[in-house]
Amino acid sequence: PLKLFPFQEECIQAFLQYRKNIIVKGRQLGLSTTTSAFCLWMALFHKDKNILFMATKLETAKNMVAKIRIMLKELPKWMLEMLDLQEMEADSVRVLKLSNGSKIHAIPTAPDAGRSEAVSFLVIDEAAHIDDLEELWVGLNSVLAEGGSCAVFSSPKGKNYFYEMYNGADTGEYKDGMVGMHCETEGPNGLHAIKLPWTVHPERDEEWYKKETKPMSERAIKQELLCVFEGSDNTYFDQNT
Repeated sequence: PLKLFPFQEECIQAFLQYRKNIIVKGRQLGLSTTTSAFCLWMALFHKDKNILFMATKLETAKNMVAKIRIMLKELPKWMLEMLDLQEMEADSVRVLKLSNGSKIHAIPTAPDAGRSEAVSFLVIDEAAHIDDLEELWVGLNSVLAEGGSCAVFSSPKGKNYFYEMYNGADTGEYKDGMVGMHCETEGPNGLHAIKLPWTVHPERDEEWYKKETKPMSERAIKQELLCVFEGSDNTYFDQNT
C-alpha cells in the first residue's frame, strides 16, 4: 500500500482542485513518487488521458515512467480485471500505454516539447534547474489552455524564471489548517502556489535537521530545505515581495 503523509495528500487534493499548480519544495519529500501515483490513477480510471513527464534530464523523466510501471505491476489483479485493463506494447521504454487509450510518457525539455500534444496532465520536475524554462513554458502553457492541467515543482535555484512563475502565483493569502502553505486562490498568472519546506515531513525533527545541515552552507540550507529563493549575488529574495 502507498501510505501518504498529510502534506502529500494535500498536494493531490490541490491537483484535483486547481488546473495549474506550482510547488516550491524542500528536497527528498517524495513528491515525485506521490505525483507518479496520481498520474497512474488518472490513466487507470479515465480513458484517453495523455500524461507528460519532463525533468532536467530525459533520463530522470524516464525513471518516473519506470516507477509508474512498477506501481502498475504491483496493483492487485482484481483491480485490473475490474477495469478490464492491460499494458500495451510500447515502442519505447519511456512510454507506458494502457488498453483504455491512456498514455504516460517522458519527453525531453526541447523548446517545442509537447506543442503538438493534446495534454491531459503535465508534470515538470525540478523546473528551476531546466535551461530556457521561460521559452519552454510559453509553448506548454498555450497547450494547457485547451483544458489540460499541470504540476510544476522544484527546489529553488536563484531568482530565475521559476522564481518569477512562483512569485506570480503566490497571493500571500494561505489556507488555514494545511501542513504546507497553500494559497487560497490562483495567482494573477493562473498558477496555484504551494510551499513545502522540510518541516512538512512528519518524520523529520530538529535532530534530523541538525544532522542534515551540518555539512551544508547557509546558502544551501536556505535553498534546499527552507524554500528560500536566492540571487546570484548571495542576496536572498522573499518570494512574497
